Amino acid sequence: MTYPRVLLLAPSRSLGGGIERYVSTVVDGFEANDVHYERVDLRTGEASTRLADYFRVWRAGWRWGRRNIGKPLTIVVAHRTLLALALVLRKLLRQDATISVVLHGNDIWTSRRRNEMRMLRAHDVRAVAVSAYSSGALAQHVNATILPPGVSREWFEELQRAGRDRTREASDDHIVMTSFRLNQWIDKGLPVLVAAIESVELPVRIVLCGSGRVPPELTTYLSDHPCVTLRVGIPDADLADQMSAADLFVLATRTRQGDSASGEGFGLVLLEAQLAGTPVIGPAFGGSHDAFVEGITGLSPVDETIESLAESIKLLLQDNAMRAQFAKSGQKLARARFDPSNYSALLLRRLL
Repeated sequence: MTYPRVLLLAPSRSLGGGIERYVSTVVDGFEANDVHYERVDLRTGEASTRLADYFRVWRAGWRWGRRNIGKPLTIVVAHRTLLALALVLRKLLRQDATISVVLHGNDIWTSRRRNEMRMLRAHDVRAVAVSAYSSGALAQHVNATILPPGVSREWFEELQRAGRDRTREASDDHIVMTSFRLNQWIDKGLPVLVAAIESVELPVRIVLCGSGRVPPELTTYLSDHPCVTLRVGIPDADLADQMSAADLFVLATRTRQGDSASGEGFGLVLLEAQLAGTPVIGPAFGGSHDAFVEGITGLSPVDETIESLAESIKLLLQDNAMRAQFAKSGQKLARARFDPSNYSALLLRRLL
């Protein structure tokens, strides 16, 4: 099958986080199917101004378009912040390129979305949501097809390896893990998780595996809460081992609307934890129920209070048989639903 030439606009590279994992999976799918693509990243970790970053992306996109005049073109926008640039680029190139834009989570809750929703309704723009919840929440503004996040072949096999080799260090403490970009530590619910753990009256250690710079406020917070062990920027093999060694993985993302919106559209780390053989607790609200099965592979609290989260945590930590069954079911379902061999075909249908 012949595919269009693709320009992949990504928000970042080498900074960590679920969206970068998502983009890596897209790249895997393109390469596995011989799709001609060029990836351009807005942020690369190098010192630069925001204006300079956007100009660099625009210049690379312009050159890509000029090299492919007369050929079928698609611009894949991996984050909504790059949609305006993609529309301007298409107009200046004067070519009928289609645009597929992936909507992750904050696209739903942010109040600064009137102009963005208008752009999503532009000619030949395809909205792609990461969960059924996200697609439904956007329905009053735009019809969005669904492409849940997947994992690259290499990461999938690493997580499976960790699940097969699953070991538990000899200790009386339970291990609860969470993982996110460290500058999002409040929105990802770390203070609520710590308060919930401290209230369950069980011996529990929290392992936080994070990416990015450690905010000074987080350093201060952790100094007051020695139950949390911070591991920053660890290699994937170590991250997979840490997931498999945990008794429980918890993602406690806060849901908030407005200018500083917060919410979980899917929760890729929940999928990763299940592949590594660890039961999960997802956020109370949002699209994470597409990432696990309630009562089969994990649980979620009824609301975002400390008490509700503590109740779910205590229930799983005190029931070894339930945790073992959730772990077994989670591995099986995650492997079946997100095997990269099947996922790449879905990816191409949704994006191209």
